[in-house]
Amino acid sequence: IAMTFDDRGRLWVCECYSYPDFKEKNRDRVVILEDTDGDGRHDKRTIFWDKGNSLAGIEYGYGGIWVCCAPHLLFIPDKNGDDVPDGEPEVVLDGWTTEAKHNMFNGLKWGPDGWLYGCHGILATSHVGRPGTPDDKRVTMNCGIWRYHPTRKTFEVVCHGTTNPWGIDFNEYGEGFFTNCVIDHAFHLIPGAHFKRMYGQDLNPYVYELMDATSDHLHWGGGHWTESRTGQQHDTPGGGHAHSGTLIYLGDSFPKEYYGTLFTCNIHGNRVNNDSLERKGSGWVARHRPDFFKANDPFFRGVALTMGPDGGMYIADWSDTGECHDYEVVHRNSGRIYKVAYGQPKPGRFTDIGKLSSAELTDLALNGNEWQLRQSRRNLAERKASRQNLSESQKVLASNKPADSIATLRSMLAANAIGNLDAYSLPEYLANDVCRPLCWRLMSDLAHDGSTFFHDPHVNGGTPADLLSLASIMPTLSGDERWRLVHDLQSKADPSDRNLCLMLWFGIEPEIAKLPAKGLELASISNVPVLSRLIVRRLCELDLRKANLPAVVAAIAKSDDAVVQLSMLQGMSEAFRGLKDLPLPEGWNRLTTKLAKSENGEVRVLVRNLSLVFGDPVALAQLRATLTDTNANVNDRIAAVELLSERKIDRLVPQLVKLLDEPPLRIAALRGLSAYNDRSIPAAILKHYSKWEETERIEAINTLASRLPYAKALLAAMESKQIPSQDVSPFHARQLAALHNGEINARLAKVWGYVKPATEDKQRLKEMIKATLPDEIVQQADIRAGRAVFTRMCGACHSLFGEGAKIGPELTGAQRADLDYVLENLIDPNALVGKNYQMTLLTLADGRVVSGVIDLENEATVTLKTTSGRLTIARDDIEVLTTSPVSMMPEGQLEKLSFDELRDLVAYLRSPRQVPLP
Repeated sequence: IAMTFDDRGRLWVCECYSYPDFKEKNRDRVVILEDTDGDGRHDKRTIFWDKGNSLAGIEYGYGGIWVCCAPHLLFIPDKNGDDVPDGEPEVVLDGWTTEAKHNMFNGLKWGPDGWLYGCHGILATSHVGRPGTPDDKRVTMNCGIWRYHPTRKTFEVVCHGTTNPWGIDFNEYGEGFFTNCVIDHAFHLIPGAHFKRMYGQDLNPYVYELMDATSDHLHWGGGHWTESRTGQQHDTPGGGHAHSGTLIYLGDSFPKEYYGTLFTCNIHGNRVNNDSLERKGSGWVARHRPDFFKANDPFFRGVALTMGPDGGMYIADWSDTGECHDYEVVHRNSGRIYKVAYGQPKPGRFTDIGKLSSAELTDLALNGNEWQLRQSRRNLAERKASRQNLSESQKVLASNKPADSIATLRSMLAANAIGNLDAYSLPEYLANDVCRPLCWRLMSDLAHDGSTFFHDPHVNGGTPADLLSLASIMPTLSGDERWRLVHDLQSKADPSDRNLCLMLWFGIEPEIAKLPAKGLELASISNVPVLSRLIVRRLCELDLRKANLPAVVAAIAKSDDAVVQLSMLQGMSEAFRGLKDLPLPEGWNRLTTKLAKSENGEVRVLVRNLSLVFGDPVALAQLRATLTDTNANVNDRIAAVELLSERKIDRLVPQLVKLLDEPPLRIAALRGLSAYNDRSIPAAILKHYSKWEETERIEAINTLASRLPYAKALLAAMESKQIPSQDVSPFHARQLAALHNGEINARLAKVWGYVKPATEDKQRLKEMIKATLPDEIVQQADIRAGRAVFTRMCGACHSLFGEGAKIGPELTGAQRADLDYVLENLIDPNALVGKNYQMTLLTLADGRVVSGVIDLENEATVTLKTTSGRLTIARDDIEVLTTSPVSMMPEGQLEKLSFDELRDLVAYLRSPRQVPLP
């Protein structure tokens, strides 16, 4: 599951036998593979340690090995190098979650800065610290990248987000990149970043928006290709969605076209992908290149990549039938490790780098190949930590005359390793465009004080990469330094460089609550609309009814810049989403008078909508007029429905009922009606139900299942066959059960079935269904009819081939070809439930019940992802909020299907491509 090289060129390998249940303790082990005769194959195998648990990462250094063994990061010493641990493992850090399953913390790699980097997945949260650290001093993280300094004993989260990162590497400029599963596969490792996630809210609720991946392409899912992972694999997109292992090739044995490119194993695609890494704005873009290879072995499951001493690529192959998380049949003795070389590999043995003199190490750190550079720098850092005399290293560095920028960068990293990076050496490195971005980060690590280098003249004319680097170290600075730096950076930033602009926000966000007036001043003059918008949003959320809001209104009124006005109004609008009847802020009427003349239509609309939040009767009249004006723009009328119904405006129900006869507005009207408790609504909906399209009928049932009186009308319609029972999805049934009414439950059981766990013996049920669905039977299925069953049962939450909702996981890249996997998830959907897929039930003050998955929440509102879209509700309107321990996906779904429906659904779920609806 993981591997690394030591100073002698030997391969250390982690064997994870505790997977998949992790209940069997002390089974995982570390073995050393050695090639003693230089023929390129190991002929000596040594078991170094065999008492591991959840073993998922390894690195060599500082007289031993570092291993990920949840709940611990361990250091196992072997100072004398006899391949026998010197004693019991040292617990370096604890608090790593043991609940993350296949998302366990993993992927150790030494960075060019001397820190140990690692990954963490999304399924569970860790609370990390040195042993004995109090709970309130621990660092919380789930998905993201972390690092640990081996001598300072400092731990920190480098960046947050993604899904299940698994593999890190660094390019020749010292920039980090990592590979991720499920969503985009390649990310630029930017300190302080908050990246997009598979689901859920960032651990900091005030970052608001998340950064994008580096990759400009997907290897899986929907769109114009749907044949990935079949017998005839689709070569152009590059396979499936699960990626593992990262290697940026910097060796000297592959052809030049591969130098600096990113390799990753594509688990579903049964191959290794290759991307080019190219500069784009302040960061990078990963572009698709032809796949490096496709395996001819269906067991191939690449999980790790690394470069060896001679420039060869080593690939760890899990070698199993399960693609991501096969919990039933695990082949524990079939692992493989491959070496890929170009041409004829050169036989030979490798010098033990750890035995070189300090001068030799320094020369190698300046002039060796990439593998030697990294090993030498680490050894130099180890000797510095043990207080060895490095005067000879200093002499080598002093006499070194770099031939180019990359050579200068190597000199800087060697100087950092021996502690020779200081005020005297800085000018040379800060004058170099290649060195400067990494130099600032190194100095930030060492000093946590920008005063020694921020006044450098190169800052004023900084490249986009400079700006991003400086933004990335803002969290390490004092408040005063942050304010000065963000003012400088925002004036130079390209507003279209989204990631850079968001990095400015992430850096200054903690200071906004401390100094609101300074934040508002920055928002009023900023060259970056995103920064202005998010500052105002934070200010408005800080204090909805008091000091900040009048100041914000005054600042907007003072500005004559339409861009600034728009971004600040957008921030206000986002802060007040879902709220109503807020007090009219001082100065609002003067502002509306001024902006009513704005040439920017969006400015005028935002002012009107915000006026409605403040109960302005003029804005209310304008929206009512738009609603009933059949000549008005359809989108404007839909917006009017949403705004008015969200605020439960009086006497709106008759108008919404009339809109049921206008197809473009029907869905909006159905959603709007759900906000009202009016006995006339069920009859109005049922009157034309049978004539509506399927998406409209689903929306109608959403509304009818939301309140007790409406639910009774819905069940009566089902009892009279006015609404077919199959129109009510398991999701709707669960929502009806959430009303907690005995009469509703009894009637639902008669016309639909029980909302209950599946058969007690789920495994027996699965085997019984498998026996009735051999391949020859499934091949007779009507796949188009299966799509119709999927749309009815699953499409309200799941997306497949780009169609459907995104409440639950995207299914296109999942392990659908495997019948066991499909049935397992249909029969026992609660076997593995990520927190952010658990169902949340809201009982509102007016009796309405709403269910969904929490997307965002703050002190004032809760936003759910529901089958009708995102719904933001004020906390003042919520009587009870309950999070269910089960997923949104109910059990017992298959019991309602006929044999033909079950066969067709299974065939569709296993289909490699989209088919039309019948």
